[in-house]
Amino acid sequence: SGDGAAIGSAVHAVLQGVDLSTGLGLTGACAVQAAAEGVGGRTSLIEKLCRSALESDVIKQAAGRQHWREVYVGVPDDDRVLEGFIDLLYEDGDGVAIVDYKTDSWESDTDLDSKVERYRVQMQAYARAIRASVGRPVTAAVLLFLNRGSAAARMVEV
Repeated sequence: SGDGAAIGSAVHAVLQGVDLSTGLGLTGACAVQAAAEGVGGRTSLIEKLCRSALESDVIKQAAGRQHWREVYVGVPDDDRVLEGFIDLLYEDGDGVAIVDYKTDSWESDTDLDSKVERYRVQMQAYARAIRASVGRPVTAAVLLFLNRGSAAARMVEV
């Protein structure tokens, strides 16, 4: 729908600030961000998407470890710099794991696979940037596709 980008922005904003372990204040944060993005009527959808993230195994794992949100990265790419924000970075054994939230809808596993393929370059760039800037291995790169039910986590080879 035409509200997709605004809904995605609201979800990202909520997940940037809410307590990953408890989800405390989730409902209020969703209402605030929905209003800020001009999609106040979609508050319950935004909350469902956020809840699917908080209930996912990868977020539960990250919540119990040292983690950072909205980590800026810039990586040289030919004669330009690719810039972005990693939604979630967390300690994972000898390295760090990258998580990127996606609010795209999908119809089937095949549809989801093609979306994973489309985001692969972005995740590889994030991994290169992390390895170059902090000198640590990237142990996992996870695309977390949020939906009304349970989130779908997809690993990307980096």
